[in-house]
Amino acid sequence: YGPLKVACERVVHAVYGPRATVLRPQVIVGPGDGWPRYAEWARRALRSRRGEPFAAPGDGRTMLQVIDVRDLARFVVTVVEQHAAGTYNLAGPRIDWQTFVGLLGARNVRWTPVPVDDIDLDAWPLYRPPGHPLAALMHVDASRAQAAGLVLTDPAVTARDVLASLESDA
Repeated sequence: YGPLKVACERVVHAVYGPRATVLRPQVIVGPGDGWPRYAEWARRALRSRRGEPFAAPGDGRTMLQVIDVRDLARFVVTVVEQHAAGTYNLAGPRIDWQTFVGLLGARNVRWTPVPVDDIDLDAWPLYRPPGHPLAALMHVDASRAQAAGLVLTDPAVTARDVLASLESDA
């Protein structure tokens, strides 16, 4: 997947030269998200409020980084309106898992050691500890995009809105 994305970016740069704009969004999340990543953790948190244990990966210190879809949408409008060329990494703030679990309002939290070599990405969506081949996904520098106008939603607001969208679907 990664090498194909790089190849596509090269084609865009070859065709458009200095006018090219390439957006590299981090994991995109938000209200109405149907992918079983962020929303799965929110569902687990909602179930924990009804007494189910909440198994959380690691010890709470591993970092997590996503971008709210609304931030991405606003930035797309910004670059189009400003004709902002360049390559932009789009990512929200890095937070640790303990903070993330707290923002979701999870109860009955049980931190669960997960061996780096044995991570089931379906069982532990978004968990990419140091040493994992995809750990760099949680260490994205979006400072260039922020300087160009990327405004980030507070992670607490994203969590609140995702939880509310799941509760309204229930």
